[in-house]
Amino acid sequence: MLRHGKGGVTLLHQGRALTRCYATETGKLAAKLVAQALGVEFPLEGDSVEATVSTGVLYRAISISSIDMRITEVWPLVERLLVEAEEQRD
Repeated sequence: MLRHGKGGVTLLHQGRALTRCYATETGKLAAKLVAQALGVEFPLEGDSVEATVSTGVLYRAISISSIDMRITEVWPLVERLLVEAEEQRD
């Protein structure tokens, strides 16, 4: 489950937080990319969205959430993780 609260977006599994993207500019960007990796719509604040994905997709979503998006050199890696997540969802 991807839950969007005041403090940011949290990726949960069975009620436990796996990762969190804080409500900063880079955190919001990372959260949108996590939603994209999971193949779900980005939830509005106060909402959540369910996602059923493989562990490979989950691994890539968590990896994306931990990357510092301010570093321009990481973008090829982010793009690769997104492509791999999409391929694994199909």
